[in-house]
Amino acid sequence: VPRRFPRWHGRKTNCARLLTPNGQNSRWYQAALPQKAGRITAAGMTKEVTFQPVKGPHLIVKLWPGKSDQQKARLAEEITKDVMDILHYGEESVSVAIEEVKSRDWAEKVYKPDIQDKWDTLYKKPGYTM
Repeated sequence: VPRRFPRWHGRKTNCARLLTPNGQNSRWYQAALPQKAGRITAAGMTKEVTFQPVKGPHLIVKLWPGKSDQQKARLAEEITKDVMDILHYGEESVSVAIEEVKSRDWAEKVYKPDIQDKWDTLYKKPGYTM
């Protein structure tokens, strides 16, 4: 299972990524998070660091009406978990919106602007055309 690692920025150094054995579950991370700061000692050097949350992706799911709030919440949770696991963002960096689009409006509001006009950017193409 891939680990999620926090991103830390040193005050006097460039961006550094701190790799803790337990990622965000480590005692060090949990202690430093509320203070948004910590101290790292490695290779005989001690550095004061500050925590900067990474602003991550905002994903929009467009679908027909009719799904329950529980289904939409579960979908958003699963998308968030996958983004965290695959792209290594923290949960605080990910946001998911769900927009309901009526079937009669799908071609105009979704298919043409988001699928047809952006065909080359789709990583998963639909199995239908309109």
